[in-house]
Amino acid sequence: MKLFFNSYTKQLKSRTNAFTILELLVVIGIIAVLAVTLIALLNPGEAQKRNRDAKRLKDATVLQTVVSQYLEDGNNFGTNCTTTTPCTSTAAGNVDSVTAAADAANWLGGTSANLSTYAQTIPVDPFNATGTCITGIGTSSTSCAIHYRVAVSGRNYEINVREESKSDEKRLVGDGGDSTQWFEIFNGTNDLMTN
Repeated sequence: MKLFFNSYTKQLKSRTNAFTILELLVVIGIIAVLAVTLIALLNPGEAQKRNRDAKRLKDATVLQTVVSQYLEDGNNFGTNCTTTTPCTSTAAGNVDSVTAAADAANWLGGTSANLSTYAQTIPVDPFNATGTCITGIGTSSTSCAIHYRVAVSGRNYEINVREESKSDEKRLVGDGGDSTQWFEIFNGTNDLMTN
C-alpha cells in the first residue's frame, strides 16, 4: 500500500509541476489580448502628439519670458513681429532677414531686436511644418501651418501656438484668448492676431 501511495504522489507531483500545451496556448492568448488592448489604449501616435504639445506650451512660456523681459527693459521690436505681419517660426513666414531654417535663434528678433542676452536660442516648433492640428472643439484640419506666432504692439504682445492632440483641444477655448484655432498667451489685449 505504501508503494502505491508513493507512486501515486510522484505522478501528482509531475502533473502539477508542468503545463500542458493547451494551458500554455490559453495563457499566451490571454497575454496577447491584454497586450493588444494596452497598445490600443495607449495610442502611441496620440502620445507623441501630446508630448509635442507639452513642448509647445513650455516653449510658449519661454517666448513669453523673453518677449516680456525684452519689453520691460525698454526695448522694442521695431518693424518686426507686428500685428499685420507677426513673426512665425517657419522659414516661409519669417519676416526677418535671416531665415529660420538657417538660424532658428533669429526668427523672432532679426536685425532690429537683439534677444541674445535674454535667451541663447529662441524655441522653434518641434514639427514646424504643415500638418494636422486642432482648429476647435471637435474639429481639425490637415493643412495647418504648425508653428509659433508672435505679435507685438507697443508693450502688448500675443504668442500663438498650434496643438495637435485631440485630448488638448479644450485648452484652445480655456486660454482666455479669442481664437479657437491657436493656444494664446498674451499681455494686454488678446486680439493682436486673427485666426
